Amino acid sequence: MTLDIKPNNISRLAKVAIPIWWFVFAVISLSILLTSNATRGEEFRSSQIVWHSSWAIWSGLTFPAIRLARAYPLDDKNLGINLVRQFFIGFLVVFVHMIIEHLLSYPLRAILNAPPPNLYTLSNIFRHKVHINLIIYWSIVGTTNAFDYYWKYRKMEITSSQLETKLAKSELQSLKMQLQPHFLFNTHNSIISLMHTNRSQEAIEMLTQLSGLLRLSLQNSNEQTLPFSEELKALDLYIGIQKVRFGERINFEKRIQPETLKAEFPYLCLQPIVENSIKHGIEKSPTSGEIRIDSSIIEETLIVTILDNGTGLEENVHTIDSFGIGIRNTETRLQHLYGNDQNLTVQPGPHKGTLVSIKIPFHKTQENSPEV
Repeated sequence: MTLDIKPNNISRLAKVAIPIWWFVFAVISLSILLTSNATRGEEFRSSQIVWHSSWAIWSGLTFPAIRLARAYPLDDKNLGINLVRQFFIGFLVVFVHMIIEHLLSYPLRAILNAPPPNLYTLSNIFRHKVHINLIIYWSIVGTTNAFDYYWKYRKMEITSSQLETKLAKSELQSLKMQLQPHFLFNTHNSIISLMHTNRSQEAIEMLTQLSGLLRLSLQNSNEQTLPFSEELKALDLYIGIQKVRFGERINFEKRIQPETLKAEFPYLCLQPIVENSIKHGIEKSPTSGEIRIDSSIIEETLIVTILDNGTGLEENVHTIDSFGIGIRNTETRLQHLYGNDQNLTVQPGPHKGTLVSIKIPFHKTQENSPEV
């Protein structure tokens, strides 16, 4: 993404607005003078008309003043020397304004049938207007520096935000990629175990399921979130592998609310949790195990729970950090994606086993989601 922030280029709007502003200001100032004189019954003096009309000269001097302010900015790098430069430049600009005002007074005085200007009127202009014009010049310098500083700050802020976003995406991708070798290693060992026990047909079935899961993972390798239905597709392939491995010892049940299928969900987020339930709950249980996955939407929050009837939490497990890489990475991913709007809890099940709950903001995707 390219930042289109160019404070050194005066926008088209400014090129139109600034002259209009000074002409309007001159007209208002002149109108107040004429109205005031008419109210008091005073005659119009040519010097007064020249005085109040001369504000329009700044419509042409403002842009050079802006360029001079940017040529010698009042920043930390050269603050002292640039202050001195701007002091002398200010007097130069004011002198140019005075000369232009003096020259313009010739046709104005001719129109008003007034005597032509002389050196006295020139000195009078300088004596009475030098401080006002200096204030105007320094106002332009101050406004320009403030404007440029603001855009410089905004550019740094946006650049920093972009770098943080890239870093977060990189870390998220790294976290997701860490899960794949971890899962592949376990599945690979299971296939080898089947082959050693002459269960070739089951090994082939497991390889087929693994191939489908890898194909799906590669298709979505750059995605952090997908419709919940896609997450369930990947989970079904993983469950298929585990069913080959454990046979009748494990049973999976899904209670999926239809409205949750189009919800945005972190891709491959359920697999490490289910794997954790199998490894730390079902494998250690002498009886057959069950894992149930529920999904619902409550008050714009997507809630997904994974409940098993395994051996339950160990006594020394009290925090997420106490679990393996799968659970810890899942929490870190959720934190990166949703900040404080997410919640991952692991607690004892209502009767036995372990209950894992994921709560994230409900965001509906546009893709069509099949029935599960």
